[in-house]
Amino acid sequence: MKKDYLIKMKGWMVRLFLVWIIIFGAISQGYSQQKSIYGTVMDEDTGETLMGVSVFVSGTSRGVITDINGAFTFDVSSNETITVSYVGYTTQTIKVGNNVRFDIKLQPATSLDEVVVTGYATQKKSTLTGSISTITNKDIVVTKNENVVNMLTGKLPGLRISQKSAQPGAYDTKMDVRGYGEPLFVIDGVPRDKGYFSRMDPEEIESISLLKDAAAAVYGLRAANGVMLITTKSGTAQNGKVDITYTGSYISQQFLSVPSSVTALEWMTLKNEQNWQDFGKNYLIRQVPVYTQDHMQPYIDGKPSYDWMDAVFKEV
Repeated sequence: MKKDYLIKMKGWMVRLFLVWIIIFGAISQGYSQQKSIYGTVMDEDTGETLMGVSVFVSGTSRGVITDINGAFTFDVSSNETITVSYVGYTTQTIKVGNNVRFDIKLQPATSLDEVVVTGYATQKKSTLTGSISTITNKDIVVTKNENVVNMLTGKLPGLRISQKSAQPGAYDTKMDVRGYGEPLFVIDGVPRDKGYFSRMDPEEIESISLLKDAAAAVYGLRAANGVMLITTKSGTAQNGKVDITYTGSYISQQFLSVPSSVTALEWMTLKNEQNWQDFGKNYLIRQVPVYTQDHMQPYIDGKPSYDWMDAVFKEV
């Protein structure tokens, strides 16, 4: 009896073991079963799709290249990992898991291989030895101002900028390189003046390179104070699509405190008092008042004074 019981127990354990093997095999097969994934790859900063991006399974040669619309599709297993790489961008590694669609945003890489404009040619940062400062459009437009010169304040080492007037439309900002004077402005290879550069649309500028010391010698005597190389955007359509960008800003300036102005009667009284107290004019002959009683009488009788400060400066 006991022997039969042991035989039944062994048979039950064998059956249970076989069931676990079947379940585990089904799970493993389902987990390793390949599925079709798809998605797009785009620039994280601009949102534009990227063509020619390599999307492949990590550790293998299986993968695809994104098409003209930045799209891709191929078969992978859920337990695999895909690697997304593109020249000039930071490589990303993504686990597939249960996901089917992937919208991948690549971050532009900033490295020593970045190309810098150095006069009549370009050079990589890794091989750059001259005194050159660079700035791209993304760093320029982060500051909002009607004058692109003011937008460069504090962004290029060695460049000093001071605004001499707050008058609307006045482009008289002072600029010098290390205190020596105004640099030579070269826009897309053509020498220009500071006024032309001040009125440029910052959205049209691709990059700015400031050449200092010996790095500016290639431009001759006019570059004694340095050279500012401005490269504008090429306007080349990407992916064959029309790209329209609109940027607008509204700026309002207001005095923190405006002293109250005097009335017309008070002004005439003070002006006469100033004339009376001028010892140089009243030394020999007493001066005639600037404003007579006839000038003052209408305001004494109630004629209102006009508040020019209120008319010129509007409160916001």
